[in-house]
Amino acid sequence: MDSLSADTAYGMTKGMVDNFADYEKGAPAAYGWALEQQLEDFYLPTHEGAIAFLKEKGRWTAKAQANQDKLLERQAVLAKAWKAHKAAPGDDFNKGWMSVRANALKGAGFSPIFETW
Repeated sequence: MDSLSADTAYGMTKGMVDNFADYEKGAPAAYGWALEQQLEDFYLPTHEGAIAFLKEKGRWTAKAQANQDKLLERQAVLAKAWKAHKAAPGDDFNKGWMSVRANALKGAGFSPIFETW
């Protein structure tokens, strides 16, 4: 969440990565916290505090930054569309949002991934 401070996100990321050996066998998906598992092309933006830690470890690359920039741009497109839709939602809020969302993403050159749900 962007409301989390950079220091807290940094500390949490550092704690999870640095202490990975202590909990790696404790849960099936724990392997995702291994430093070598950190993806350059994840589908969600990375918190600035986590980025600071990954930079320290030499794991934040130009490819990761390019992906981050693209994801932040996509979020901005969605936020603008959401604000406009909330101001004038029409008769069916959910169905209208599906259309507004898909059209905004396509108009900005992004794939909506799915258009209905």
